[in-house]
Amino acid sequence: MRDAYRAADSWGPDVPPPLPAAPRPRRRVRVLAPLGAAVAVGAVVAGAVVAGVGEPERTPPGPVAPAATPYVLMTVSRGLSVVDSRTGLVPHAPVPPPEKAGGAKAAYNAVTRGAGAGEYLASISTLVRAPTRRTPPKSSSRVYRVTVTGDGRAEIGAPLDWTIPGVLREMALSPDGRRLAYLRAMDEGPKLGVLDLASKRHREWPVRTAGIPDTTKSLAWRADGLEVVFTRRGTVRGLDPATGRERTLVPATKAPGGIDSAVPDADGLTVAVVNGKRVRLFQYRGGRWSKPLVTIPGCGGVAMFTRAGDGRTLLLGRDAAACSLPIRLYAVQDGQVRRIFKSDGTFASVAW
Repeated sequence: MRDAYRAADSWGPDVPPPLPAAPRPRRRVRVLAPLGAAVAVGAVVAGAVVAGVGEPERTPPGPVAPAATPYVLMTVSRGLSVVDSRTGLVPHAPVPPPEKAGGAKAAYNAVTRGAGAGEYLASISTLVRAPTRRTPPKSSSRVYRVTVTGDGRAEIGAPLDWTIPGVLREMALSPDGRRLAYLRAMDEGPKLGVLDLASKRHREWPVRTAGIPDTTKSLAWRADGLEVVFTRRGTVRGLDPATGRERTLVPATKAPGGIDSAVPDADGLTVAVVNGKRVRLFQYRGGRWSKPLVTIPGCGGVAMFTRAGDGRTLLLGRDAAACSLPIRLYAVQDGQVRRIFKSDGTFASVAW
């Protein structure tokens, strides 16, 4: 628990056919504006069909991805920090967690992209020391709304009306923005949960560790919002929140290396595989592996792997403390890798 504390983003309705021509009135009618508007709409729709070579444009359902923002939000030892992905600079000092009374210690643990551009959710855990050494300290977590302004400043908003014991190590907002998946660290063992943001009701399932340290990470939602995806012990797993059933999406035996993290996309997964001192990204679709999309050399594992709000850019962080190297944050898009940040510090969670 103390280690976890320290570690402390079908088709739509068819376009209606052109409206029929209005019959010529026999006498003057006072209300002409609605009739003229209807004819104009019919002309516009008809023009759209012609411009589309006979077929109206159809748009898949689902939420629109937030507009791309140049700022990346991350948790660091001193609070919340914002990095400008264009320059790799930190425009403002980290924002510390709110002060707690009674000797309590607060820290940011996890961040996730919100429903809109520049909107985020951040979990803050509070550790209350026990009056005696024989009594272990107690911790609890709350989730706060965070906004990153146009000049790269993080502003902490009001918390959700929800408090839960333990430390929220990871969080992921569902595509429709209504549910929050989280991974909670507790003394009796980790749990995977889903919170309904409207009703504040949550369901949890214990993480089966089989007596070994928990390796669950890379929490994300499938694009249709029907399943929570994560990795554990070299496999990619999926949890159906409606039934609580868990299944294997990608077995370790068929991977081209050690599976570390995975990010769902529209029709499959992008999987980060570690081979020695390099990380390679693959697409996994229909039970088949693609050729390597990119290769990122260098020492260190994958600290985090997520998708940016634009829906196209992948964000991958590497923590090479064991190799005495700084942390590195990379943006991956269209087969190109760009390092956007490097620091000698540590981070626990990143969202873009």
